[in-house]
Amino acid sequence: MAELVGVTGPTIARWESGDLPDSMRTTKLEAWEAALQAPVGWLLSPEDKVLPDPIIILRVPIESTTRPGYVEIPADSGVGLGLRARTRRVNLGLSRARICELIGVSVATLVKWERDELPRTLRADRLLAWENALLAPAGWLLSAQTADLPLPETGRLRVVITAETFADAIREIALVALHRGWDTALESIPLDTTKQRAVDLFSRRYGVSGPHGTTLTELAAPHGITRERVRQIVETMIERSARYEFVVPILESLRQACVPFLPCPAAMLTEKVRPLLGSQLTIEDACSFANDLLGTRIVRLSDAVTAGVGPRIERIACGLNNDDVVPIDSVKAMRSAAYAMIRSCGVAHMATVAGTVALEGPEDPSHVRALMSVEGFEWLDADKSWFWFGPETPSRNILLHVIRKVFSVARERVDISDLMAALIRYRNLTAKAEFERDRSLMLIPPVHIARAVLERIDWLEVVQHDDYRATKKLNPAEELAETEQRLVAELEKCGGVASRHELRTALPDVKLIIFSVSLSNTPTIRLVCRGIYALVGWPLNPTAFARAVSPSMANRIDVRLDPNGTVSFPWVLTEFAAESKACLVPAAGVPHIPAGPYCVADSDLTVDCVNRSSGATVINRLVQVMLAQGYDVGDVIRITIYTANRTIVLAADDVTNAESDGQQVIAEANGE
Repeated sequence: MAELVGVTGPTIARWESGDLPDSMRTTKLEAWEAALQAPVGWLLSPEDKVLPDPIIILRVPIESTTRPGYVEIPADSGVGLGLRARTRRVNLGLSRARICELIGVSVATLVKWERDELPRTLRADRLLAWENALLAPAGWLLSAQTADLPLPETGRLRVVITAETFADAIREIALVALHRGWDTALESIPLDTTKQRAVDLFSRRYGVSGPHGTTLTELAAPHGITRERVRQIVETMIERSARYEFVVPILESLRQACVPFLPCPAAMLTEKVRPLLGSQLTIEDACSFANDLLGTRIVRLSDAVTAGVGPRIERIACGLNNDDVVPIDSVKAMRSAAYAMIRSCGVAHMATVAGTVALEGPEDPSHVRALMSVEGFEWLDADKSWFWFGPETPSRNILLHVIRKVFSVARERVDISDLMAALIRYRNLTAKAEFERDRSLMLIPPVHIARAVLERIDWLEVVQHDDYRATKKLNPAEELAETEQRLVAELEKCGGVASRHELRTALPDVKLIIFSVSLSNTPTIRLVCRGIYALVGWPLNPTAFARAVSPSMANRIDVRLDPNGTVSFPWVLTEFAAESKACLVPAAGVPHIPAGPYCVADSDLTVDCVNRSSGATVINRLVQVMLAQGYDVGDVIRITIYTANRTIVLAADDVTNAESDGQQVIAEANGE
């Protein structure tokens, strides 16, 4: 109906459901009435006129939009046209290359046509050349004829191929092509060199000797002939095989053996049905042979995906039913989610990945099998819940990144618990910095999964089940950030253990926020006790530890307390304090300064002393007073608080560098 009216099928469907446009061209309306064999004006008639059936009404001619010299491919002829042409070509024993040479198109174009991916119009001379190449009469391709045309020969000889594997069946068919497999009188006569070469080339071309070395160039090299000669030999064998009708029982056995595993990666299916395929034949090559020479399918194979981020997605074998096909977009989505999870926690969890991309269900076996087609896929546990794609995919695995940092510093073996603690510290930094990352993927892997990953790293060796030691030297300059390197260097100078005050004193040029974040989140440093840090993978030096915790190295500043209730201390106006507008009281002075409003000498402003829930005490608006009185970032200010009359006096103070750095440490710690 759509063809007669000159519109698309969906348009006719909308019109017949009552969804009509506000206006319609007269010629289009008359063409619709003519197609329905109704008189002009019948569709717009207000009366329900019942027409006699049938009647003969002249059709309104529809202007053709086909270009001169082109033939329109009708919609009803396009379905199955390519399949009939392909079946005819196979029966004739003609290769695609030969057909393309006769009709003047590329092999890729002919492949699309034989898949029924035909254009709307086709050049008339090209259509005729296609029919001539297939030895078919003119108009056969566009006709509704479904019966096969007779072959030029008197008929095809039926040959039963008995073989234990499909690879053996391919060799037997090659012998049949040489007129031997069906003639028992010739079976005892050995093949001459030329015929043996033809059988070998034909068999190897279809992967009997393995998937490698099947190109024309690789086949030609051992025999000292040209690739063109190989192509001629193989095509001759194909043409000869078309004279026979092959019955291959092993083919049906192979097809049935594949069904329980579908869908799954083609490489996995090859191993599952290896006894039926042969020692070196793959399922891809078996399908190619079945399609080209037997005109049937074993399984459906998707195209390999090589574009986009990440490694290729191997071909997926699916059932012959359309419902069994796994969309490649679903595989891509699961691959992307798996990469994101590996970057976040080092491994991927199948149920989490499947749920993240909102597929049919976390336990859908078809999607699990499809994801296994991604290059490098490997299960990490017996339950098949956790997996990865190897140490190099994706490029940044957070678990391996942390491990490399730790072992670039470690001097002895490291326990798995220390490695997991290092991962958690570094994860805190990632969670705070990368807000756009999906938090549902930022998991901490179980210890046995982390251990499975570490056992697969070639530069690590396992010591006593859960301790690990590096077998090669890692360069800290390549693994650590600049601030991390400086912190590690200072800790090494101190014997592997140092207080926060010592580290801050040694690194005064590092910004406070950078110093604090690096010290708290680097996986190479662990917190031994309050304010004391040590290198991971270093033995705890008792002498260094005693020095770090000694009172002379206490991480505090000098807070002076007078009997009359006056409290004074030096305070550094840091960049952090200037930005946050918060004056934090040292811990030693907190118990002696009551909360409430205070007056500031030489200022009309009032400030408030507030006790926070964290235990810190802050004097609000005092930083604004300092800036208003001319103090600048970096100045050391003596703050004197008279608790009796609630007055604060500010004055420039000259304190030691240690006191200044100590104040910076306190300001930074309380600020976080």
